[in-house]
Amino acid sequence: SEKPVRIVNNGEDFQLTVHNKSLKKIQFVKTDKCLVVEMRNLKKCDCLIFDSENFYFVEIKKSKNRTRNAKRKEAVLQLISTIDLFIENNIDLRKFKTTALICFKTRFPRIIQASQNSSRAFFKERYNISLDEGNEIVF
Repeated sequence: SEKPVRIVNNGEDFQLTVHNKSLKKIQFVKTDKCLVVEMRNLKKCDCLIFDSENFYFVEIKKSKNRTRNAKRKEAVLQLISTIDLFIENNIDLRKFKTTALICFKTRFPRIIQASQNSSRAFFKERYNISLDEGNEIVF
C-alpha cells in the first residue's frame, strides 16, 4: 500500500520506515536468527528489503551519540559478512540497485544519505554497493 510501514522493536521509537509510493510488491526477509541460523558465529545484518529493481541490506543499531562510531563499525562488519555470504552462495545482485543501509533508532525520520564512514569507498569498489545511513526507504 501507499501507507508507510514502520519497523519497530517492542513499541519503541521507530527504526526504519518503508514507503511504497510505486505500489510495487516489496519483499522483507529477516536475516539474523531467521534466514541464517545455522551459522551462529557469522555476524549478519538484520534484514533484506527488496523489490524487482532495488535491494537493501539493512542493519539496525540502537546507540547513544557517544557510542555511534563503535556501533557503525560493528554494522559495517555485519553488512560485509552478509554480502560476502551472498557472493559465496553465487547470489547475483547485479540486476538490482543495491544499498547497504545502517539505521540508528530515532524518534524522527532521517532520510537516507551517504555514510560518512570510510568504508563507503570499499563497498563501492569491492561490491558496487552504496553504503548509506538513514531510516527511511522509498520505493
